[in-house]
Amino acid sequence: MHSRQIFFVLLAVFVLGMALRSIPLQFEGFPDPDSYFHARMAQSVLDQQSIPIWDSLSDQGRAYSYPPILHVLIAVVAMATQLPIPLAYKLIGIITTKIV
Repeated sequence: MHSRQIFFVLLAVFVLGMALRSIPLQFEGFPDPDSYFHARMAQSVLDQQSIPIWDSLSDQGRAYSYPPILHVLIAVVAMATQLPIPLAYKLIGIITTKIV
């Protein structure tokens, strides 16, 4: 195969992968309950402009003990793009590999 053919094959695989990963953008809500937790915590990071120390909406409230990188990343993307948190979360899912 020539390098030009390889380039177009890789480009086609990339475009097909992005198209398949963008299917969740067509649906409202999330496919699993954990996503609602992550979206809520990202909204908390965005509202407080810091990593929360307490999760008052968990069962009877509890200390925030989840690694914050996903929640911070969602909040930063939402703030930079002015997208709502659920859409920013889905956008991150399209671009990156599955984190959660």
